[in-house]
Amino acid sequence: MPDADAVLSPAEEGAAWTLRHPRFSLVTPVPTLFLPFGFAVGRDDADLLLFLNTWLLNAKGDGTIDRLYDYWMLGRVRGSQPPRWSIIRDVLGWID
Repeated sequence: MPDADAVLSPAEEGAAWTLRHPRFSLVTPVPTLFLPFGFAVGRDDADLLLFLNTWLLNAKGDGTIDRLYDYWMLGRVRGSQPPRWSIIRDVLGWID
C-alpha cells in the first residue's frame, strides 16, 4: 500500500484490515455518514446480476434487510433466544 494518511472504506472492510494489519486503526467520522453502497457487475455477467437482484428482492420481502440494518447500523439486538436444538443436549443429555 502506498503511503497514505487515510483510506476510506466501509467499516466492515476497515475492521478486517485492522485484523490483518494491526498497525492500522479504524476511525469512524463524526457525524457518521450513511452512503449508498453497490456491487460492480460486469456488463456481460447477466447471471450474477440476476442472482443479486433476486437475492435483494427476497431479502426485502422476508424482512432480512430490515433486520440486518437494525442490527448492524442501529445496534438493535433482539432479546436472548433459546439455544438451538442439539443432539448432545436434547437427545443424549451430555450437557445442560
